Amino acid sequence: MQELSNMQTVLFSTLLWGALVLCKGAEQTGDFQVRLVNGKDSCSGRVEVFHDNKWGTVCDDGWDMNDARVVCREVDCGSAKSAPGNAHFGPGTGKVWMSHLQCSGREGSLKDCSNPMFGLYSCPHSQDAGVVCSGVFKVRLVNGKDSCSGRVEVFHDNKWGTVCSVDWDITDATVVCRQLGCGSAKEAKEDAYFGQGTGEIWNIQCSGSEGSIEECSQNRVVGNGCYHSEDAGVVCSGGTEGEGECEGKSGEQCQLDSLDNLLDNSSSMTPEALLNVTLRAVDLLSQWKEEVGEKQIDVALKIPEKLASALVKPTQTQHSESITTEKIEVETFAIGPEANLTDTPQLKARDNLLKIDLLSIAKKNNGSGAVVFIAYANMEDVLKAEFFHTERETNKTMMSNVVSASLPNTKNTMLPEPVNFTLRHLTVDPEGQLTCVYWNQSRWIVDGCELTETNTTHTVCTCNHLSTFALIMQTDRPPEVRTGRT
Repeated sequence: MQELSNMQTVLFSTLLWGALVLCKGAEQTGDFQVRLVNGKDSCSGRVEVFHDNKWGTVCDDGWDMNDARVVCREVDCGSAKSAPGNAHFGPGTGKVWMSHLQCSGREGSLKDCSNPMFGLYSCPHSQDAGVVCSGVFKVRLVNGKDSCSGRVEVFHDNKWGTVCSVDWDITDATVVCRQLGCGSAKEAKEDAYFGQGTGEIWNIQCSGSEGSIEECSQNRVVGNGCYHSEDAGVVCSGGTEGEGECEGKSGEQCQLDSLDNLLDNSSSMTPEALLNVTLRAVDLLSQWKEEVGEKQIDVALKIPEKLASALVKPTQTQHSESITTEKIEVETFAIGPEANLTDTPQLKARDNLLKIDLLSIAKKNNGSGAVVFIAYANMEDVLKAEFFHTERETNKTMMSNVVSASLPNTKNTMLPEPVNFTLRHLTVDPEGQLTCVYWNQSRWIVDGCELTETNTTHTVCTCNHLSTFALIMQTDRPPEVRTGRT
């Protein structure tokens, strides 16, 4: 086994490539771009698209909310509120590039809709299409006993604010709990029950059926209409719907089961809600008071994969997403039939790299394919090195973060060639025997995975399948010292 020559140079170039390529929500569609013009802010206005090195507009023939949803998603402006036509934001200039779009509302770009032909229709600028998006509204709960209770705070226009509790009721609280993946709403608190916040104050009114507060009615409070002494709060169930379901279970097991049950409806959950569920599951396992069993570990690994699958957007070209938190990093990369690539970029998460031949995989799946790469900060405390059983008794130490890779929404998942994981060492210059392992039900095993290159800071594991992987170091145990009477 030879040491990897010029490893640091290779790692630097691949890490730099990853940093350039894997930006959150980067829609790499050649020269195609979308912008909103003449609105009251950057999330409303006339829809303009850049094609063939020229900006033009979109005709309102067939223009509807599904088309608007795609635009709002593409320009990172939350959900669609309305889809006005008839040059509501004024007539544009140049070519009317697109018309009669037939978007389902789930696409990542207007170019991915089913009728993306350019410049083939006669349409006057008096029919230019527009959109009004909600803008991005993130939500969090502060000062509660856990992540599913507290003062409601919303993030909009790059700043956090609070919500007025005047007219705040259980229907509004229901949407907040749903958005955060916190089960149902138990109480809607008023009058700064969880303490007073700071920043702007918002009036938010929901019907209770919305998936997030982006879909509700939102307005900034003007003047003296509301004070922080009236900040709204919520108490969510945390996913647990009644004490009877927890009978005979530990508190941790009941909470984990409730998170697992939430995944049954994951298709209707926002990525933000799935991320919240993921972080709660990881936290729960790291604080588990009893021995963590096979079922708990299976749930812990299944939840992030659901999150990653929700991030993967259908595309005709290529699309990437990333989520970075202190506990987990998720990278996705998807390609479609019109992708202009000669090689798939390496994915990077927590300074670990994944190289996979996604182009060959896509050829076996009608030209489309997607890969998800996840790295955990503390999962090695759950999937412990001691779960790696060997014939010879050795001391075993986890030498890398736990990582996982999968091919979501892919029918033919057979790999055309092995994949390479470049795993960063948790300890520089390891002194023991290094082994590449993957998780199989209740233990770490070696089958189908081998160490191919290593240096003081990184090791390359080459594997013929996708799963959950790690690097374990073995050192000899010191001989036992026997004591007794002489």
